[in-house]
Amino acid sequence: MLTGADPASLFNACRFAAALAVGGVSAWGKSNWAGSRRSRRDCFILLDSLKEDVGHFEKLLREQQPNLLIIGAMTVCLPGAIACATLAKQMFGDEICIMLGGRHTSETIYKSPEGEIVHHPGSPLDLMRNGTIERVFDVVVAGQGEYLIAVIGEIVAGLDERGLPAVQALQHLDQLADCAGDWIVGTLEGDTVHTIESAGRVIDFNELLPPCELFGISEAFDVFDGRPTAHVFSDTGRGCIYDCDFCSERLSVVGAPVQLKDSPERLFRQLEAAVRVVREDHPDKPGASAFVEDSTLLQGSKPALRKLAQLILDSGLDIKFGAQLTVDQIMQRQNELKLLNSAGLSYMFVGVETMDTSVAATLSKNSKKASDEAWIDRSFQALLSLHRMGIKSCVALVFGLGESHESRMLVLEKIKGWRQEYGFPARLSMNWGVQHPLQRLRHDESDYTYHEWSVPPGPFLEQFRNFGESTYRYPMHGVKRPVLEELVALSTFAREIVELSPGDAMPPVEIRPQTIWLESAVTAG
Repeated sequence: MLTGADPASLFNACRFAAALAVGGVSAWGKSNWAGSRRSRRDCFILLDSLKEDVGHFEKLLREQQPNLLIIGAMTVCLPGAIACATLAKQMFGDEICIMLGGRHTSETIYKSPEGEIVHHPGSPLDLMRNGTIERVFDVVVAGQGEYLIAVIGEIVAGLDERGLPAVQALQHLDQLADCAGDWIVGTLEGDTVHTIESAGRVIDFNELLPPCELFGISEAFDVFDGRPTAHVFSDTGRGCIYDCDFCSERLSVVGAPVQLKDSPERLFRQLEAAVRVVREDHPDKPGASAFVEDSTLLQGSKPALRKLAQLILDSGLDIKFGAQLTVDQIMQRQNELKLLNSAGLSYMFVGVETMDTSVAATLSKNSKKASDEAWIDRSFQALLSLHRMGIKSCVALVFGLGESHESRMLVLEKIKGWRQEYGFPARLSMNWGVQHPLQRLRHDESDYTYHEWSVPPGPFLEQFRNFGESTYRYPMHGVKRPVLEELVALSTFAREIVELSPGDAMPPVEIRPQTIWLESAVTAG
């Protein structure tokens, strides 16, 4: 996956509301989402940098005059979400209802094993209650928001018809009781946090339309030769089947996969939609492409991978696509990958993370911990097998997991050698490990609250511009903060790799920043 301009997670969360708008159903059918794909997409903005993009956000608010603002934020993006909500409240006051969701809320508001609702110290509701941040979020959602968003929009629209301020939606949230999904909704009244939890009605993802069909496609990743690129999903769960300690998509946090049986058909329908949308909206382009946002493609299921490939081949669908699998999944699914490659799979995002033996041994996805073959050697073999199939690869590294600086430099030395001798990987993603809330799976007296930027302005920020997700303030528990001189050395070495000529084997390598500071969607109800 390359750095994208589309807020794919929000498109995914808003697709039921958008489908109502397209169908002319309920208040959504009369909203500013009822027009074309382009007009709906123009109600969304992804802020890569608050400092650089806040002007675009303010301009969008003035143009749309919304009464409902939906913000989705990862943990390192929380300060940006606070800043944007503050700006919206300054502009519209009680005439706007601001809803916060995303991975951070789902990690900080959750149910204990005993069934009680728990707030991590970084819970936005607790941060507002104790005065750490201003009271800028009216509704905070943890978990699945697809149906909640639709109903909250209808509540706000009903208030607007009666000439009442949108913020009064807080008094009508009992209407959410029947919404499908696994969710918790919280509000703050005085010094009291009120929460409502779902009744457990399961979402049937087979009934939800593909996001690209509703919002269109505006990106074209260069690994797909100029083809417009859709973000597609198999909807098999909110994260990964593995349980690596550092990861916010770990199984212990996001829960087990769902609806695996129909997942190849669901993903195929999304790929079909991408081809159809490109044909309709971009007839001058060479064809369609897509990146599958699954943490691991179809959860790595061999039967599902074979089924997806067969569906594409039988249909003659002309598409190039990319996905994610782990090192061991790649090595154990060579036949499936060859079949998928013949069906259009041409790019793979692979998390290598580290070559430190002791750190690699802690990775849940390292399924051969007891093997004599080292993690870094298996990583090389996996990338080499992809290269031989003609599948381009991106290597994702995560520093700050407890490894030494020498180990970090050594893994870059390895990648430099691979580039020089074989021409892979085609992309390089460097990240610095963030201690995510993780629903407090790792208890510590110094639990972070996350309301300050993970990297303060200054020399560290300048160096971390070459990284994706990164932090100075919130290192992994028990791990020292990054050292500036070491960051400089890593960035310098990475630039050397960027400048290497891979010959005719692959396109030039790039450092791919991954950090998404803020996703926000605006609707006028």
